Amino acid sequence: MSWLEKLLPPKIQQTSPQDRRQVPEGLWIKCPSCETVLYKSDLELNQNVCPKCGHHLRIGARARLDALLDPEGRYEIGQEVLASGSQTEPGAVYRGFKRIVAKQCPVALTSPPPAPPSPARPGLRPPASTDP
Repeated sequence: MSWLEKLLPPKIQQTSPQDRRQVPEGLWIKCPSCETVLYKSDLELNQNVCPKCGHHLRIGARARLDALLDPEGRYEIGQEVLASGSQTEPGAVYRGFKRIVAKQCPVALTSPPPAPPSPARPGLRPPASTDP
């Protein structure tokens, strides 16, 4: 025990890990603007806006689309790509995409088209050689 610990005894009593209560992850969110700790469910009810300072917190793409679009009448483009093939296998999504593109466009380009010739600029001459 150091001399400082003797003068200032610890105010927080340390407990064993078995005696501690477990708090679930993701229950609280801290506002980056005012640093207020908020319940996640209260924040979602307030549409991810801090009730204290009015800061708009970030939301994911899926949540933004759900808030913007009506649920009926919408469909996800490329859903059949994700449904076909194994997702654990590397490159499965790319191969599925290539299959769908091959069905839609039977004529595939094997090589890129040739580049157009560059026009010659008038007034430019090649450098003169300085051979002795």
